[in-house]
Amino acid sequence: MPRQRHRPPRTSPSSNSLESDVTRKIEESVNTISGIDEISSHSYNALSVVIVQFDLSINVMQAAQDVRDKVALINGNRALFYR
Repeated sequence: MPRQRHRPPRTSPSSNSLESDVTRKIEESVNTISGIDEISSHSYNALSVVIVQFDLSINVMQAAQDVRDKVALINGNRALFYR
């Protein structure tokens, strides 16, 4: 399945504040993209990982760009992605 992974920069907040301040914002923003099959996330040790899994019919390159665009709005247009 096509996936896009976003890992925000490491900071020093607690896992709880990281989840509420970063992870949930990313999930809410990317959840508006069409063709998403599943979103999963993990926050631990000042690290947030959000995995967006798309339906197989979705164009992978367009899906990746859609995720980058949504997250860039949250990050103030800073590209912070693994590809």
